[in-house]
Amino acid sequence: MSLGGNLRRVVFFARDRMEGQGIGANLKEIRKELSEPSLGLEKQSQRITDLLDYATTNSPFYKSLTGRGIQDFPVVNKQVLIENYRDVCVPPAMVPHQRGSMHIAKTSGSTGMVFKVPQDTRKRARRIAELKYFGELAGYLSHEPLVQLQAFNADNKADRFKSFKDNVYKFDASSMGDERLTELLEFIERKRAIAVIGYASWLSQLVNFVTNNPSSLAKTKTLKTLIAISEHLHDETRDKVEQHFGAYIVSRYSNEEQGVLAQQLAGNEGFKLNHASYYFEILKLDCDLPAEPGELGRIVVTDLFNYAFPMIRYDTGDTGVISRGEEAEQEYSYLSAIYGRKQDLVFSAGGDPIHPITLSRTLKVYPEIKQWQFIQKTSSRYVVKLNLYRPIDDKVIIDCVKNIFGNEAEVEVEVVSDIPVLASGKRRSVICELEHEG
Repeated sequence: MSLGGNLRRVVFFARDRMEGQGIGANLKEIRKELSEPSLGLEKQSQRITDLLDYATTNSPFYKSLTGRGIQDFPVVNKQVLIENYRDVCVPPAMVPHQRGSMHIAKTSGSTGMVFKVPQDTRKRARRIAELKYFGELAGYLSHEPLVQLQAFNADNKADRFKSFKDNVYKFDASSMGDERLTELLEFIERKRAIAVIGYASWLSQLVNFVTNNPSSLAKTKTLKTLIAISEHLHDETRDKVEQHFGAYIVSRYSNEEQGVLAQQLAGNEGFKLNHASYYFEILKLDCDLPAEPGELGRIVVTDLFNYAFPMIRYDTGDTGVISRGEEAEQEYSYLSAIYGRKQDLVFSAGGDPIHPITLSRTLKVYPEIKQWQFIQKTSSRYVVKLNLYRPIDDKVIIDCVKNIFGNEAEVEVEVVSDIPVLASGKRRSVICELEHEG
């Protein structure tokens, strides 16, 4: 711990108590409930009941469901909530313990659909507490020096005073060429950063750059943890961090409209779910029935704390596999795998879903590959885009893909100079275009 970080923490939590913001109290509650599953599950059950009673009383969208259990509520997605926005919203005067204006959480719009979610005072405090708790799980205490990689825009720019106060320093990662990566390393060294958080593809580029330029490793000596968000974290990135950085890298599952949903523990590929703040369901891909244990399904989340804009049974658009501990009634469930967005699932020529990690683990063995992107064009036609350090025989890649997707797979290899990013700064390594087929 640094002296500056410790002083900032003391001041922050003293002010939190004095002003009654509730962040510290929420943090203690999350710690306790996620460490004691029997208590946490009891609390979760009561919060579900309270939320349903409140929503059916105060939100016009849910009023017809008075007295129903959560399984009787409709599964909703972003489109449904946008179309029924006014009816879902609760009048501010009816929101308990609200102070001042609502906080508005905005999605990046990377799916082509901008979404603005009002969050009340209690929800905002809970969300900040979640960030602090899951930071601790990753080995990062709040208010220690942290570098946050972001794509700057008019709504998202560095604020020097806030950066100093929070000890969180934003770095514009819109472009991540070698020159910019060198600047990032100098920034990490100058701030003596303990942690870096950003898109998995950005962290992958940073890790690859340091691995290929060993002299730059000295600039990362203060780093203890890297936190990857929003994209699939490849095995080779994890391996390189542990081997060369002497630090940990974990993947965090979160969204703008709700908060921190789950996170990996260091050295563990499973995702610890935030049962203290959300209720999770895994539903079948083609209907709203529960998926079987171990079956790939849609991740559906109920936010237990946002009373300004109730999000009950919200289909996140992501897919995953949920598992339980040995004592099913006494242990929390966890996500054993997150596949990403449903529209980015890829399938074998026989129709079986293929986890992106399968591609990652197959392609990482080839040192010729700098970046890759896999696109499913039809039910049996695939394109592999490769940005290479040096040439590789196409047949090697084609055989690898056929081994995963079946001998009926038609595979095309395309060598490119770069894999483009989305407007948000994310880089999609797996894309499915099946919806456009026929």
